Amino acid sequence: MKVFSILLTTCLLGLCHCKRSKFITDRPVIEVLDDYAEDEIVTSDLVEETETYESAGRTGKKQVWDMANGTVYEEYFTGLEKMHSTDVIGESLSEGNKETKPVEHLPAEVAKANTESVSSSELISLHVANLDPSICDSFYYTVDDVPTKFIVSKDVNVNRLLTGQNVIWKAPQGEKVVYTKLFLKNNKPKIVKIASANPKMELKYKIFCNKNGKWEDCLASFKGEMKKLKVPVERKGDFTISTGDTKDTDKCKIFDATILGMTSRFYFPKPGYVAKEIKDGAKSIWKATKADGMCTSFTMYLNIEPPLIILIHKDGNNLPVERFAKISGEWKKLSKEEFGKRLQSAKAKTGQQTP
Repeated sequence: MKVFSILLTTCLLGLCHCKRSKFITDRPVIEVLDDYAEDEIVTSDLVEETETYESAGRTGKKQVWDMANGTVYEEYFTGLEKMHSTDVIGESLSEGNKETKPVEHLPAEVAKANTESVSSSELISLHVANLDPSICDSFYYTVDDVPTKFIVSKDVNVNRLLTGQNVIWKAPQGEKVVYTKLFLKNNKPKIVKIASANPKMELKYKIFCNKNGKWEDCLASFKGEMKKLKVPVERKGDFTISTGDTKDTDKCKIFDATILGMTSRFYFPKPGYVAKEIKDGAKSIWKATKADGMCTSFTMYLNIEPPLIILIHKDGNNLPVERFAKISGEWKKLSKEEFGKRLQSAKAKTGQQTP
């Protein structure tokens, strides 16, 4: 009887712990707060990717792997809304799995607000090995020695990602692919990261790895898998990123992309070149303070006031994120919360969709 009482007490304590956890499920989960920050895109939430990658000692979004159901979901900054999606991994196309064209049933107010961005109710597949320029834009760059292809969906409902006849991922009803990143080895995708949005334009992410010809979820092993894709190059020299540069230079990849109504300019040092400083005219915004310090990516948000920028840099084994706003002619460093508020305010003023 005593043994039974001890076991019962232990189980009750475990249940209490689950209720305090704030997760949307009491099934076994693994929290993953990966600190590999390959780049950053700010869209409908405060900071889209950064908090996913910052160290476990910080607060922010958490990506959670649900072992019982084989699904991934995110706990957001506020802790009030969590999103839960089912991933279809490595499914093959067959006679019984051909593309269908169901109608999306969106809430009336959401459908009205997103008339332009959600312009089609048809299922549209994105073939990552054979991109269709009518449904996406793509950009190639190298970040932290990893060759990367960045694919941004246009104003169509991309609901499924394919490679050949294999389905990497299929969106749940009412969800669409916002952008996709292919991390390459010998010019072939080995890791795929997908950012998808629900009708409220809230983002969530999935990461899959190609293992022995099959696409498998690799959220927990993402950092280690990325290291396998690095292509070290000889150092060619240091340089300064200038906000005045709007096109590629011999040292830096530069391009503009519009994601969920927000247009941004992206800067990535080309292989062998190390960005030691970022300048706006003659004014220095950021400068490496250590010999091995460098900026790995820099993003500037266009056509908003005040101007906002965000950058990721190396500091030893860490990848800190810095956020800035130009206030009264000077670049001021912001916390992630203040940055998010300013971004949402800017989007509201321009009439862009906010969650």
